[in-house]
Amino acid sequence: MPPRSHTSATPAIRKAGTVCGSVAHADPAAELPAVLLALDGEVALRSARGVRVVAADQFFRSYFTTVREPDELVVAVRIPATARRIAFHEVTPRMAGSTGEFATVAVAASAERDDAGRFTSVSLGYAGVAERAIRAPEAEVLLTGGEPTAEAITAAAESAASAVDPPVDVHAGREYRRHLVRALTRRALGELSSP
Repeated sequence: MPPRSHTSATPAIRKAGTVCGSVAHADPAAELPAVLLALDGEVALRSARGVRVVAADQFFRSYFTTVREPDELVVAVRIPATARRIAFHEVTPRMAGSTGEFATVAVAASAERDDAGRFTSVSLGYAGVAERAIRAPEAEVLLTGGEPTAEAITAAAESAASAVDPPVDVHAGREYRRHLVRALTRRALGELSSP
């Protein structure tokens, strides 16, 4: 896959669209919800009753559905300041040179490492593999506290691929999406484990 300088939207959409709008829209193939999950973000909702803050992993419910009430507006997305390393990889339907397409599969990964190089925490967010952006908690647990060896990364990628129940659509079937989860997870974790 050739590297891409922009992985989120076309120039026109980047100028007109908003982070809050993408998160509120809750498209299961959108990149920003997966990134928000991987970074342990929060969503601030405002109504006449006031402001409430919802953790990203509690915000997304299903296809284009969130916990937002009809009278609430997404007014902020909060991502904690962190020293975490971050990686993002995706495959889109017309990958080469295209922008502005939703992901067939995307992975957003973040991790912290101790002085010995072990992962002290790992977060994996996925788009395009379920009815909403999701995390892979079993894969995260496999990596946390351990050295980022090729075997550990492969085991985590297998765990993530086994845990998803991807949709079938005109772009990809279940097995292809699982294959992409494996490959993109290995790539992202490999990037996070490099010195």
